[in-house]
Amino acid sequence: MSLTARAFKHNSSAFVAELQTAAAARRMHGDHSGAFTIDRSIIALQAGQEIEDEWTLAIAKRFLNVS
Repeated sequence: MSLTARAFKHNSSAFVAELQTAAAARRMHGDHSGAFTIDRSIIALQAGQEIEDEWTLAIAKRFLNVS
């Protein structure tokens, strides 16, 4: 199971909230491409798809306290 899947399974609403916060931060910094990628990842996770990209992996590592 991927780290992203583990984080989502551990606490899906909190993990999605972390992703949404990251997407908002990307928008504030003008990185609309990064925000769009995170938004797509949120939709995929909520649809039950397995997804792991640089954004979800970084947030999952922090969320799960993994190095």
